[in-house]
Amino acid sequence: MSSLLFIYERDMPTISTMKDIFLHLNPDHGIRSHFILLWDVKPADIHGHEIIVFLRPNDVLSAAVAKRAAESGRFVITFCDDDLLHYNPMAYWRRSGLKKTLHYSNAIWSSSNFIGQDYKKHTVGKRFIKTDTIVRAEQIAEHTKSENDRVKIVYAANPGHLLLFNEYAKTAVCKLIGKYGNKISITFIGVKPDLSEYEGRTKIRYVKGMPLLEYREFMKKEKFDIGIAPLGDNRFTRCKYFNKYIEYSMSGVCGVYSKVIPYVEAVQDGINGLLAENTSESWLDKLETAVLDGKQRTNCILASQENLRENFTEESIIQNFKKQTPEAVEYNNEMNPCKGFYLSKIWYCFLRPADLVYLSFYYLRSGGIQVFLEKLKIHFRERKAYARKKVYRRPWM
Repeated sequence: MSSLLFIYERDMPTISTMKDIFLHLNPDHGIRSHFILLWDVKPADIHGHEIIVFLRPNDVLSAAVAKRAAESGRFVITFCDDDLLHYNPMAYWRRSGLKKTLHYSNAIWSSSNFIGQDYKKHTVGKRFIKTDTIVRAEQIAEHTKSENDRVKIVYAANPGHLLLFNEYAKTAVCKLIGKYGNKISITFIGVKPDLSEYEGRTKIRYVKGMPLLEYREFMKKEKFDIGIAPLGDNRFTRCKYFNKYIEYSMSGVCGVYSKVIPYVEAVQDGINGLLAENTSESWLDKLETAVLDGKQRTNCILASQENLRENFTEESIIQNFKKQTPEAVEYNNEMNPCKGFYLSKIWYCFLRPADLVYLSFYYLRSGGIQVFLEKLKIHFRERKAYARKKVYRRPWM
């Protein structure tokens, strides 16, 4: 049985999710896991583990530790759930750190097929480990026949997704209100599109974004019927995971999704959700179908929840991980003591304030003072949430 050491720079949604999975595994799976902050890692920590996993390692210190771990004979993995190599507000030294970490890695681990296939060429082992999110049975809301007086529609997004809604779904939603305003209600979570001219024609509600656990409780309590998920089709979106499909399905909601990667990897149109082409006509057609056909809504919800119960269990996800990564079961490579990386820690300290300066100038230059202040506000809000031991994860991202 191998032992995994997960190294991460700071707390964030990805880290919380990985901790939730690997620190609470059934002992029968035979996988031991430990998590440690990048700044705290020492050569002795590498000594005690066979597999070293770097979570989103876009920094010079991760690259240095990865090099020492690889030289000492450990099996090194880089985990990425976003396309960090092509992420715009990324300082060149951070992009370089990720490339070097990949260079010393035996495999790339990701929930995105697009990232995995692209990034694996940068690894020494040319390997891709595909993973999905674990969904526990108790997290799935029991679906009961809707007793709402209106068909309840929900859209959960962060403020940055307002343009997506306006471009792909707003026209269709406005037409839907015009035709069925007295039969539907719409709730927006975390985003506030301008639908003021329709507020007297249907029920429209705006709710602030909330931590993950609060969001899930809110979704279960509200018993929404339909959830919408517009998404563009470009390199950045293709690297995304279908989180919204999972969250809507867990909450007993029939999702209407853009017919693009990643949703087409999880959703079968008319079976476990509805897929709309990114045209106002297609979005209106799918939304009308969802509103008018209660039986199909129910069938889609039940099918999506059955999919979670069958394919997103701890057993299926971990067995799939072990099948792709036999080193996690038994690792026979010769291992040596890990050398130190103290000079890299000094260089890392020097670059930390440089990160802040770089990002500040980037947001000021690209979006002005308003965008800069909004990013600053989000940064401190998330730091505050983690300080309180809360998981501040936007389930729609």
